[in-house]
Amino acid sequence: MPIHRRTFPGEPQQLRAARSWTRATLNGHPHSEDAALIVTELGTNALMHTASGDPAGAFHVALTVSELTVTIAVTDSGDAKTSSHLASRR
Repeated sequence: MPIHRRTFPGEPQQLRAARSWTRATLNGHPHSEDAALIVTELGTNALMHTASGDPAGAFHVALTVSELTVTIAVTDSGDAKTSSHLASRR
């Protein structure tokens, strides 16, 4: 199965580029629109919640394509922007 990879700079306008690249890469595939939406959502999460959204950040997209399926991987730069905490209840 072919794997297509691309790295996008960590800037909000790059989400449109990632969506367009996904559509172009999957040209004619029955799941291309769904895949473009998923890439946009995962890319948004990477930019909002990790170091991918920092000035030097980036996010990476990999599409593994078969006749009927598309496997999508979006990798961020790690390091969450916020830390989780446990609130105590009385």
